[in-house]
Amino acid sequence: MRLSIVLQLLYAITAFRLNSSSPTGASGCDGNGPAVGGPHLDNDPTTGSLEGFGLKVSLESDVLQTSGALTIPANRDHLLYLYTEQVDGSNEFRGFLFRLANTNGESTLGYLTIPESILDEAQVADTCTDLNITGITHVNNDLKSNIAINLNIPEKTNGLLLDVTAVIMNRLVNNTWTSEYYSSQYQINVGGAEEETDMPTTAPFDFPDGPAESTAVSTLPMQGYRFVTLLLAILGYSHIL
Repeated sequence: MRLSIVLQLLYAITAFRLNSSSPTGASGCDGNGPAVGGPHLDNDPTTGSLEGFGLKVSLESDVLQTSGALTIPANRDHLLYLYTEQVDGSNEFRGFLFRLANTNGESTLGYLTIPESILDEAQVADTCTDLNITGITHVNNDLKSNIAINLNIPEKTNGLLLDVTAVIMNRLVNNTWTSEYYSSQYQINVGGAEEETDMPTTAPFDFPDGPAESTAVSTLPMQGYRFVTLLLAILGYSHIL
């Protein structure tokens, strides 16, 4: 009986670790790299950029790039997405953290918020709040293919850094427990209401054959030539054409 109970406990622990990101949210809030802690730091990690794993971050319809800076208008609601375009489940994630910090050290609390539609899927990251940094993280370690949160920055500022971390799982690889997570960093500047992005961006979904090119030809030059011809003919100067 005791052996059976021990075996059941070992099975439960193994199943938990196999599918684990921290089920109660991010356990760290580090910048300039993956914001992970706890068991993820106890194992040999498999890690890299979000893009390298096949995950993307977009602001509305623009996919963010790790080079350059994104300029957005102040005091306007935006949606930030973390998602995969794969339909086979190979790029799904279990945990996530959106972390937005100011390089000048000023507080960013409240810049990231949770849409009402996902209040049961996301929460404010207390590990970031303690640092006066705004952060949104997961509430469970279920598989996810996408998540969207709100972004609104009230005033003009430069040098905001958005760090996004996605945790895949802890798992057994070649009889060794390893942790798998990915992260990328993006720079955001906040300008006036009419200022737009100066960051290289791409459409979130590729065109099958590339974007369609316009084949329309303006008729204004020909119409202008006909008007001049008619006017000169009326005035008796058609011989100069």
